[in-house]
Amino acid sequence: MSGLSVAGLIPFRIEPGTSRVLAEIPDTLDLLLTSHLTTGMGSSGLTFDRGMQGRTQQVRFERHGPMMALVQLNKKWTARGTAAEQEAGDASFVRSIIWSAPIETTHDTTTVVDVTGLLLRDHLGIAEHLASVGEGRAILDRSRSFADVEHSTNHATHTELSAWITFAVDNPGPKLSELASDPHSLSFGIRLSLMALPSGFTPRSFDPASGGYGKGFADMAAHPSDGTAVMLQPRFRVSAEQPIVFNVDPGIPEPYLSAVIEGGNWWAEAFAAAGLDGHYRVQLLPEGVDPFAAGTNMIWWVHRTGRGWSRAAASVDVRTGEILHANVRLGSQRVHQLTALFETLLSPYGRADEAQRLAQIEQAVITRIKHLAAHEIGHALGFVHNYASTTHQVPSVMDY
Repeated sequence: MSGLSVAGLIPFRIEPGTSRVLAEIPDTLDLLLTSHLTTGMGSSGLTFDRGMQGRTQQVRFERHGPMMALVQLNKKWTARGTAAEQEAGDASFVRSIIWSAPIETTHDTTTVVDVTGLLLRDHLGIAEHLASVGEGRAILDRSRSFADVEHSTNHATHTELSAWITFAVDNPGPKLSELASDPHSLSFGIRLSLMALPSGFTPRSFDPASGGYGKGFADMAAHPSDGTAVMLQPRFRVSAEQPIVFNVDPGIPEPYLSAVIEGGNWWAEAFAAAGLDGHYRVQLLPEGVDPFAAGTNMIWWVHRTGRGWSRAAASVDVRTGEILHANVRLGSQRVHQLTALFETLLSPYGRADEAQRLAQIEQAVITRIKHLAAHEIGHALGFVHNYASTTHQVPSVMDY
């Protein structure tokens, strides 16, 4: 349609003079959908960090008369096999239509729809979480929420749509009152990635001896001798042409930035030992690379008001177990926590060798950050904690 972008998976534009996002969508289109927070809460207790990603969902745009709907497919309970067997599985479990809008116009085999309402949703469950921890009743305020044109882009295999969403909060709790400049008004940057379904990836059954975790669903059409539980091994697709690359947040100060890159690159030894030399690396985020886009693996430096876990998460194609992209969130407070711990152990102040002890403390913190980066990247690669490593001759960075 004239005026809509022709490049990209789902052509879209912002309607002039409005904040409406118009998209050109086929009558039926299957996709993967994931979401990220581009700005965070700043609290260890409330968990919503910059760079946090939501669950990866398989969704389908469906046209129903004058309406376009987005259906979140139920992939926890399904049936594999013939088309009829799949239909029986799909129809047996409840559907979830997560968004719909009237069709504006039609063009050949596509329709033009206002998808603004899809952007301005609480995709990560912020309001529900705040209520569950007694931090107030949050309601999404559409009058203070809008599409972020500058950070919405289009690509052949994925469409990236950004927005600002604002919650009006009644009776904000103590954490919100401490954190926000106005605890009655919470605004977050959000990114939605709509991805074409990947193909050509062979699933691998989960093996508990792998050191990894399993991703599963129920296949109700399976033969009784096989059981309905299906567990797949989450893993990256990797080749010389498509190496696994983790990009490091340039907001990490030195010397910790270099420590994160060095520790993260320890995994290159494992890849080389597996015959995949040169198939993995950790690097500083290149200028111009979108850190939130589908397929970009990130290591974030997250500031919070108190101690908290560093975390890793992967976006996994539930159909095959393929890890599509992953991110790591390193809590900056860890540096202060470690420094205080090592100062307590070495008690450097007022001693003749104070400078030497302080240098030892700084080096210990740097070494610990290297291990932390390697450990969390291990989770992003699909590995769980290795509790047996403590007694091994060669310990693992995945030891807890």
